Amino acid sequence: MNNAVASATAALTADEIIVETALGGARYCLPNFNKTINLAATGAGGMDTGTAPAYGYVALYAIYNPSTGASALLAVNATSAVAPSVYGGANMPTGYTASALVSVWPVDGNGKLVAGAQLDREVWIPEVAILTTSTVASTPTSVSVSTIVPPNARAVRGTMVVNNNTVNGGSNASFVGNAQSVGSIRIGTTAPASGAGAAYSFSGLPILVSQTIYYTLTNVSGSGTLYGFISGYSI
Repeated sequence: MNNAVASATAALTADEIIVETALGGARYCLPNFNKTINLAATGAGGMDTGTAPAYGYVALYAIYNPSTGASALLAVNATSAVAPSVYGGANMPTGYTASALVSVWPVDGNGKLVAGAQLDREVWIPEVAILTTSTVASTPTSVSVSTIVPPNARAVRGTMVVNNNTVNGGSNASFVGNAQSVGSIRIGTTAPASGAGAAYSFSGLPILVSQTIYYTLTNVSGSGTLYGFISGYSI
């Protein structure tokens, strides 16, 4: 799935998708899957009900009608809760009984899928700043990323930058998955000039608390500033 610009429509392709009537239920194989979603429509190929959320998220399901062999995509508002692996709503189009979660995608203020790309369970979006701070945090401090990644996000990728305002000043920072520092990604710098520092691109930072990451920032000398950016997530 690849959206060059924000759009109400997008095509999703896969070599093969396994759909189920329920977890552990009857399974069907959908080879050479290639379907389009239209958030401006309702029913098979559109939203399951209502309109697309503004500044939220939609889950995309591959759905299947075993009586006719028809398949389609179905979008569901997934802004406020984790979308299940099999469609769990009450608005499945008539005849469609099997489904599988294939994506969860951000929606802009106009109800359009934002620009981005997806490969397997990895979603890439334009880089978004999440943090700029010079406040020392010796223990993990939470940062909400609810406007950037959906409740289904299991891990995020992005960039962290730390600098120091003093020549030869030293600062250390980390992003972690929870208050217990699980899944730590660390960076440190000794500034060769005032305002200089280091940058590190990371991936696989676990989301252990829904739509939340944590950071630390400490100084050996001088005063450091930590910048954080997110450019994608996995579901």
